[in-house]
Amino acid sequence: MATTGQTNDNLNHFAAWVNRYCDSQGRHDAFAPGSLATRTAIRASSSPSTPGGCTTS
Repeated sequence: MATTGQTNDNLNHFAAWVNRYCDSQGRHDAFAPGSLATRTAIRASSSPSTPGGCTTS
């Protein structure tokens, strides 16, 4: 099982990948640096979904 630190590292690597993808596609939505953490991901996964999901610019 991954530690909290490892999970946070993985989340930040994922966010960096998403940001590079968005940048390469001319998208303006991105994760703020350091905005993802295990605590945030757990809270988001336990929250009810909103209709329409994420919004994009």
